[in-house]
Amino acid sequence: MGARMKHNSLLLTVIATLVLFMLNTGCVLSAEETLQRKIQSVDRFWEYGRDEYISLTRIRSEEGVQLVELIGNTNSADDAENIKLLLVLNCIKHRIEESRFSQLRQYICDSGSIQSLMQQASTNFSNLSFLIYVKPQDRDSVIKFLDLYVKFWKKIQNEEKIFSIGASNLEYLLEIRDFLKDGGYWK
Repeated sequence: MGARMKHNSLLLTVIATLVLFMLNTGCVLSAEETLQRKIQSVDRFWEYGRDEYISLTRIRSEEGVQLVELIGNTNSADDAENIKLLLVLNCIKHRIEESRFSQLRQYICDSGSIQSLMQQASTNFSNLSFLIYVKPQDRDSVIKFLDLYVKFWKKIQNEEKIFSIGASNLEYLLEIRDFLKDGGYWK
């Protein structure tokens, strides 16, 4: 029995040492740091692998409560938009009527139509990223749409028309398409 107690004591000491090491070196993020990382990463899907991005944007109910409280208290308009997006992706209710995310929320949480979402996404370039959140049954049609959209803009560029969206925006469209081809946000 004495040997077993020594072994357990040694094991507890090793675990405690590892935990202290992780806390002191920043290997473990606090709840606030984790939430801030989620806020900062939600609009940057291309910087992460698909699975990592999905895990970063899934929130627990207590995090949702914190995010709802943060919307009005943040000094950054970008953070406020990212918080709204996180809440929408997790179908957490908040005052969103005036938000550009209302159509996305309707699609994800309330069985809205893919046509309405695609129309909103294609009329405002900053909303094109909404397309990474399409449901599996709509994924193929959105991929086809993006392929046609890219061809259209490439043709405009090749014909040297006055208006062009630029190479980085074309690359962004391809990132969205590739994210969908890799499985998209929803399985």
